[in-house]
Amino acid sequence: MATKTEHLVIRMTPELRKKLQQLADQDHRKLSDFIHLQLEKLVETKEPDKRQE
Repeated sequence: MATKTEHLVIRMTPELRKKLQQLADQDHRKLSDFIHLQLEKLVETKEPDKRQE
């Protein structure tokens, strides 16, 4: 069973959206999927290392 997801509305400039769309296109992904993956990567890099607990 898939994890439930929620919608998130964010504001951005048209220039930023265009740049993100270009990156998503290069990665052969929809814009929303690309942003989702990038946010997941960012969160992983910011989480404390659980091995040190």
